[in-house]
Amino acid sequence: MQIFKIGGSSVTNSNEFDCLVQFITKSNYLQSVYVISAFGKLSSLIKSACFQVKLEPSNLPNSYAIILDFLEELTANYPKINIESKTSKLLSLLKGISLTNSLSLSVLDNALAQGEIISLSILEDAITDLSNNFNFINANFKEMFNFERKSSYITNGFIASDEYGKTTTMGFESSNLTAIVIANQLNASEINVITDFGAIFTADPKKFSNSLPIECISYNEAEYFAKLGMKLLYKDMITLAKQNNISINYSNLNGDVKTKITNLTKKKPILIEQNLEQSYFCIEEEHINVSKKQISICNYMGNSLQEILNSSKFVNSYYLDKVNQSVQILLDTDTPHSFLEELHTLIISS
Repeated sequence: MQIFKIGGSSVTNSNEFDCLVQFITKSNYLQSVYVISAFGKLSSLIKSACFQVKLEPSNLPNSYAIILDFLEELTANYPKINIESKTSKLLSLLKGISLTNSLSLSVLDNALAQGEIISLSILEDAITDLSNNFNFINANFKEMFNFERKSSYITNGFIASDEYGKTTTMGFESSNLTAIVIANQLNASEINVITDFGAIFTADPKKFSNSLPIECISYNEAEYFAKLGMKLLYKDMITLAKQNNISINYSNLNGDVKTKITNLTKKKPILIEQNLEQSYFCIEEEHINVSKKQISICNYMGNSLQEILNSSKFVNSYYLDKVNQSVQILLDTDTPHSFLEELHTLIISS
């Protein structure tokens, strides 16, 4: 049994969508499950549309058009796919928001769930033209585990239902949790997480050109990194994997495994960047948000690092966590990126 979780960041344009279709249809696994996230920026476009329409109902046509444009570009090589029919439920939700001028958490959950539902539906149309070996289901925690072991399934993550059967979502990066839950139920020993960069790096590769892939991370390290805000990691996912000894492999659509989360580790320094929002009340009782940036450096506590932190004008404060071999550094949000690059270069060259 093979479990694949397809990250939305790995499918952002028509070429990547083609690669995904080929990746699935040409796979040789007789027993496999593919868990799909909302493709590309679809979730953020839907969330933005909801708030834009609530703010001003006249924003509806433009907000909806932006979503259509993204999906039509994504499926440009599959002209038979009817994007408007795929997004009809989403359009109804947006119309409801515009008419009531309100956006409850329940309505927002339903709208965001459409990201996964739409993505699964367009993928089904694209793959069905090429193969009939796959079963497509909209997953929820009451019915997702009725798998016939000799079949391959493609389903979505992120979506669940509450105790009353109402649609809800499970939170940030929870499609990964869906994949782990399925792996646990099917007694799979590992899952494969497909991402755009195909690995976990010493720093965000989109921001640090010299970042390096990390070959192996332990469950305990991964839980700690997730707590510090590392992208690609979700604490509940790691905890469930650790409890059931399920390895997590990170790779790209080429299938190259570059990072493995398991019991073993090859400790490497890593820099995690996280924006913090702190709320205060001033004397006039007006609400003020103060943003700070937290940099966490793990698996490195060298003297040279502390010398830089003690002398830098950008550092508000820092805390040495000797138990976890890490340093948490509080910076102003306008700290130049060159300073972060200096810290990253130091730790990877040690």
